Amino acid sequence: MVKTLNGKLSLIYIVIILAMSLLGLVSVRNLITISNDIDGLLTNNYKSIQSVENMKDALYNQQQSLFLYISGDKKEGLAEYSKNNSLFLDNFYFEKNNITEDGEMEYVNSLDTYYLQYSQNFFTLSEIIQNNGKVSGYNFFFDEIKVNYDTIVKTLDNISSLNETMMINSKARVENKTKIIINTTILFTLASILISFFLSRHLLKKILYPLNNIIDAIKDIKTNSAYKELEITTKDALGELANQFNLLAKRIESFEKSTLGQILKERNNSNSILRSIDSPMVVIDKDYKVTMVNENFIDAFDISDEKPEGRYLTHLVNDRSFFSVIYDITLNNCQWDFLNIITLKNKNGDILYYNISIKEIKEEDLQVGYVILLKDVTHLKEIEQTSKDFFATISHEFKTPLTSIMIGTGLLESSKLGDLSYEQRKILTTIKEDGERLNLLVSNMLLLSKLESSTEIYNKEYNSIEDLIKASVSSNKGIANYSGIILEYNVDINVKPLSCDGEKLVWVLNNLIINAIRHCKDGDLISIRGFLKDNKLNITVTDTGVGILKDNTTKIFDKYTQLTNKDIKNNSGLGLWICKDIIAAHNGEITCESDLGEGATFTIIIPYN
Repeated sequence: MVKTLNGKLSLIYIVIILAMSLLGLVSVRNLITISNDIDGLLTNNYKSIQSVENMKDALYNQQQSLFLYISGDKKEGLAEYSKNNSLFLDNFYFEKNNITEDGEMEYVNSLDTYYLQYSQNFFTLSEIIQNNGKVSGYNFFFDEIKVNYDTIVKTLDNISSLNETMMINSKARVENKTKIIINTTILFTLASILISFFLSRHLLKKILYPLNNIIDAIKDIKTNSAYKELEITTKDALGELANQFNLLAKRIESFEKSTLGQILKERNNSNSILRSIDSPMVVIDKDYKVTMVNENFIDAFDISDEKPEGRYLTHLVNDRSFFSVIYDITLNNCQWDFLNIITLKNKNGDILYYNISIKEIKEEDLQVGYVILLKDVTHLKEIEQTSKDFFATISHEFKTPLTSIMIGTGLLESSKLGDLSYEQRKILTTIKEDGERLNLLVSNMLLLSKLESSTEIYNKEYNSIEDLIKASVSSNKGIANYSGIILEYNVDINVKPLSCDGEKLVWVLNNLIINAIRHCKDGDLISIRGFLKDNKLNITVTDTGVGILKDNTTKIFDKYTQLTNKDIKNNSGLGLWICKDIIAAHNGEITCESDLGEGATFTIIIPYN
């Protein structure tokens, strides 16, 4: 009997290899048998049928050569007759030597007699033509040679039919034999599989039995159950492993008994503090195993386990969004983060919003666990939704009358309702400009509400910077040309695609270009450039317009800031603030360099990492 673990595993391999080898030998033998039967089928009958077809073709060509001979072209007819006569005889002798079926020899002997007569008739035909002329030759051809030809063809058909019949019968025999071989192979395969499976299973069970006992004992230790000494049933490597495990378990048990009182006291104090916290809270070790948990956490996640301590958090809480936040924070230096919102349903079916905060627990600079706190922010989410609804309502209430005002001013301005005086047109222009300013304000307020909402998601993907700049320039090219302003752009060849929200980045560029157009006059230049600097994307929008006071270059990014300039109108004071917010969401910054009379340069800097 094999006693070593290596020997037992080798025995399993040997059993499987022997079964596979035996199955392979049987399969190869069956394949050789089928191959021989198929070869015999093709060799014995198919070649005879092929010879018959060749003789038919040669005989038909001889008939044609006789017509040619009778018509007067004796030389050509005789040459063709001789060539096909040789071809016929070659195939005839092959068939004569390839007799495989009963009755086939009788047909071949008859064929020999008929063809000999056919050859003699050729010489008779030659004498008749020479002595009596072509007409007598034609009469002899149809009266004698044609009848002889039909007899030969019929004999050839009989030989072909005999071989075809035997070929079909042989095919049926091969098919039946193949089915028997396939069924035999399948049965042998199933038998080999079953024998290998049950024998291997029996051997594996004997090997794994002590190993499973060790695994169960380890699970008992992990769940703080009482230690059970393992029964040593083998003298191999697994038996030695079980013996060493028993020694280790005894040492662990002795250690826990010596410190158990102190641990229980500290644990009770910690549990009292944890229960006094109103928010759901759980403490886990570095392996995400629960060490302490309060009732609010159990109620929030509807945990039914009576003793959650000692269990893995993943076994207690079945919420993917919760674990997504947990893993993200714990794998990134455990920083507090108040933007990790998850949704849970309480027992009444109401949706509650919780913010997840995590703090790392350390002992002597070693990480030992985490404190997870869930703060109920449902009230804040309700306020946020109310704010969004308010903005939506206000924008709708403003947009509808503003649209009517803009349409009305457009009709009046077009003079379709009558000519206007200079003073009336001046008032109408003021109304139109104020309407446009209010319309811009409403649009910016809507965008602002989206940006301030936690539900606003930046759709970041890799975008070509040149394509984004080109799209912005194209959309503003018309108004620049109308104002007589030159609008150009240039992107360095080494600028790489950037992971960003392309739509929002184009909105920022549009805002900067429109502001530049407002500050420029006929003949001024607006230049947009994209380039790399310190592995950061830099986009500059430079104009040669009136410029901005140097002291105001930082104030212009504040919310609702409007610069005093009688020539610049329709400014809501939100555009640049929104630009700054969008760029900040990309971990970037936007700055302005300018002075009165020197134009302005706005620079966007976004890191690639």
